[in-house]
Amino acid sequence: MADIIIGEKRIPCNLIIFDLDGTLIDAEARFRALAEARMRVMSQRFGGEAASLWARLSGVDPAIGHVDMDGPLAKAPRREDIIVAAVALYLTGIGWGDARRLAEEAYIEADRLMASRYRAEALPGIPETLERLREAGLRLAVATNEVRARASKALEEAGLLSLIDVIVGVDEVENPKPAPDVIILACRRCVTPPSEAIYIGDQPEDLMAAEKAGVKAIGVGSRVKGMAENHIDSVGDLRVEDQT
Repeated sequence: MADIIIGEKRIPCNLIIFDLDGTLIDAEARFRALAEARMRVMSQRFGGEAASLWARLSGVDPAIGHVDMDGPLAKAPRREDIIVAAVALYLTGIGWGDARRLAEEAYIEADRLMASRYRAEALPGIPETLERLREAGLRLAVATNEVRARASKALEEAGLLSLIDVIVGVDEVENPKPAPDVIILACRRCVTPPSEAIYIGDQPEDLMAAEKAGVKAIGVGSRVKGMAENHIDSVGDLRVEDQT
């Protein structure tokens, strides 16, 4: 058991579970690269009208390279994200069955394109902080609305994979955050009761999921400032003390 220290407060725990994008990984850079890859594939496969519809529905402005971090591209789990692309194709006149299949194929192709052009980067101070937490005897996990394979790849590219004990992706559970499913599964895989775990995330959905899962929550960053009882500006600000 170790104490996470926030101000004058001590939070005892055995397990820390992290969100991925915006918490450990530079989310804005990753989503800009993803938007560019998907836009290119949609345009090449289906033409400019389909690509423009996809961008508008996904919260992307390709003219300035902007991604709405509250939009579907950044916030929706992949199975919902694919529906957005399918709707764009449907609006160009493609039947729904074909639109759904073609959207999934396009996203797989975009994944391959992105893999050749982009490498995930850890946010400042993350590797050193994870090392400190592990040295204090804590187990570390990631529970994310990203699919597990893509989450693992991002962690590997950012040099964090060897520091994480368990990864749970949205494709392994029934419901995405704000449902608690990914957090509960991470606790089970780490053989740790929720009462001994902390979940750290940068979105309101993370805090809601943590509450439903019965774990303690720490909000990180400006998006959840004032929404969480425990808050830090960055994961790099975490302080830990081994109780042994």
